[in-house]
Amino acid sequence: MSNELTQILKAIQNLTNDVSDIKTDVKYIKKQQEENTQILKALEDNTQSHGATLEQLNHKTAKIEGNTKILEKAETKKFLKTGSKIVSLLSE
Repeated sequence: MSNELTQILKAIQNLTNDVSDIKTDVKYIKKQQEENTQILKALEDNTQSHGATLEQLNHKTAKIEGNTKILEKAETKKFLKTGSKIVSLLSE
């Protein structure tokens, strides 16, 4: 009976040690999870900031492209107008 009791006590002690190790592991896992969460939040904020900047650049680029097309049309009209005056002067 004493031998069986000793074995049971050893098994309980082993389980107690295992539980203690698991608690320590969980403690470190929680700390790491908190750090990872902070990193992810910082990355998300950074991504949103870059997305807004990219959107602004796209808007500015579209505006520049529109202005370029307007200038090209104006230059074409000016060239045609000037060219027709030259042609009419040459034909006189």
